[in-house]
Amino acid sequence: MISKMTYADALAAHMKFLSKTGGEPSSAENAILTFLGWDEPKVSEFAQDVRIVLVSANFSKEITTSVLWLNERDLDIRCVRLIPYQLIDKVLLDIQQVVPLPEANEYQIRLKKKAAEERQKEEGGADWTRYDLRISDKVCPKLYKRQLFLAVVRALVERGASVSDLQGVLPARKFVGVGGKLSGPEFRAAVAELRTHSGGLYDSRRYYFEDPELFISDGKTWALSNQWSITYISNLDQLISKYPDARISYSVAAQDSA
Repeated sequence: MISKMTYADALAAHMKFLSKTGGEPSSAENAILTFLGWDEPKVSEFAQDVRIVLVSANFSKEITTSVLWLNERDLDIRCVRLIPYQLIDKVLLDIQQVVPLPEANEYQIRLKKKAAEERQKEEGGADWTRYDLRISDKVCPKLYKRQLFLAVVRALVERGASVSDLQGVLPARKFVGVGGKLSGPEFRAAVAELRTHSGGLYDSRRYYFEDPELFISDGKTWALSNQWSITYISNLDQLISKYPDARISYSVAAQDSA
């Protein structure tokens, strides 16, 4: 529900909250701008991502492992432990952010082991398989895997699929978007000001940042990652099957067949 709110919706909701709690509704906008660290409203940039904070006196292992798994897929969820204590006539709160939790160590170890195994597999030899892609009656022959993913994503966007829908199948971190319709240089300049979910900079070598490679969806200009291992092929198959009307299919190019 919150992810669909516009800046105006959030402002109206906060004004309503302040009026009910004895606050001053006219201070709502200043409070929101202060929270966001903005000098003035940036309507197009509002609520691009939603942060979820779970608050409880305790969290089970099932909850914490689920949160960690979701965060690995570029969601932003925190678990905060809040324990009240009675001290004479006062109530004291012990507030701690508890993700990652000690209870989740076993899950984290499995994640690290899996990531190490995947890196070892990828470093063992590059995958130079080529693919013949068919989109309706058009054939794009001998594409490398990274080209295959870009061609499929662009074709689906051109046929009306939104990036938000595609991110339901492909990892959200494989996309980077900036509000408005931008040229390659404008897009690269804007992305240089952004930060990844882990707080780092976007590496232009790992994305398709040139003009012909960018695409427009949901009022934004988007770039797709060029880092696709063989493990993502099943995601691509799932994506293609989700849009049968697009008439997209692919096969391994003849010279690469066994």
